[in-house]
Amino acid sequence: MKTKITFLTLTLFLVYNISYSQTVWTGAKTTFSKASNADWTLEQNQDKITDNVIITRKEVEGIFNIADETGYSTNVSPSDTEWAFGTTADYNTLTYDDWRSVTRRNPNGDHLDLPGQDMVVHLITDDIYIDLKFLSWGSDDGGSFSYERSTNQALSLEDNIVSKDLRIFPNPVKDVLSISKITPNTNVTIFNILGKKVLTTQTNYNSEINVKNLPKGLYLIRLKNNATGKFIKN
Repeated sequence: MKTKITFLTLTLFLVYNISYSQTVWTGAKTTFSKASNADWTLEQNQDKITDNVIITRKEVEGIFNIADETGYSTNVSPSDTEWAFGTTADYNTLTYDDWRSVTRRNPNGDHLDLPGQDMVVHLITDDIYIDLKFLSWGSDDGGSFSYERSTNQALSLEDNIVSKDLRIFPNPVKDVLSISKITPNTNVTIFNILGKKVLTTQTNYNSEINVKNLPKGLYLIRLKNNATGKFIKN
């Protein structure tokens, strides 16, 4: 009985850390935009990513972290962040620097080639890596800009997100994982407790996937239709 209680406690600890202490956010995209001449001091014109990093922009110059700064500062802003071109699939191999150095923008932001390029922003204090892509950038037009970024919601293991119809067995699993109520050749993505994608595959003719090569631990599984579940690899 003591062993079972200890195992349950460890499992709950890992679930908590997936939901609240992720390193890589690979959830559904959210879009933020600030209109020209919008008041940057108002919350609706700020993107609160975490309590430590809240992104906005004044009428000119670059973006900054209003949670820590009063305005844009060259080669510093947004504070508590570092940036790189690329995606979080390669977050641990990218070369990071401050936003201006990476984008090669001058303080007036007159380079308009930034939109459409994949970027990763690392929130330093929170130690979170996020996919981000600028959709628009206004040059001296009142500080307009917009981007889309990944969120952490897809990795939450709260009951309202984990599909009640999705049955995964055996759980814990050693070699082969079976998934009920899905068809063969269903796309499957598996994330580890850090939120990093570790396997992308398809179910076989028996609606099974081979997880033999995964290290021991707790994982989140997501199907093509966004149904999610969790399992433990022994």
